[in-house]
Amino acid sequence: MSKSPRNASGEWEHAHQLYMLAGTADSYAVQQPAQEAVTLYRELSATNPDSYISDLARCLNNLGSILYGLGRKAEALPAIEDAVTLRRDLAESSPDLHRSDLAHSLANLGPILAALDTQRRH
Repeated sequence: MSKSPRNASGEWEHAHQLYMLAGTADSYAVQQPAQEAVTLYRELSATNPDSYISDLARCLNNLGSILYGLGRKAEALPAIEDAVTLRRDLAESSPDLHRSDLAHSLANLGPILAALDTQRRH
């Protein structure tokens, strides 16, 4: 499976910017384009997965970060879990290309799980 060349730290910075924006902006204005990107990449990856699965995983990861930043942790969880699943599959087939992306999504999954666990306890 192919992967668009990009710097893993650049993706981290982009996700962090989305997270920070989510905390300061209208939730719909921030979430809507990210959700639309996920929808489009789901459609594209359904017909050409080798070209678009990596992009879908990136958009799911970003959507999860945005939802988490908006305080919508329960909604963020499925997006991040989907990103982890896709990136785990990609990392199995091409570890040198995708392990850092998998690590990034796993790092985003942890705080969401912790926050949801804390909410359940209270």
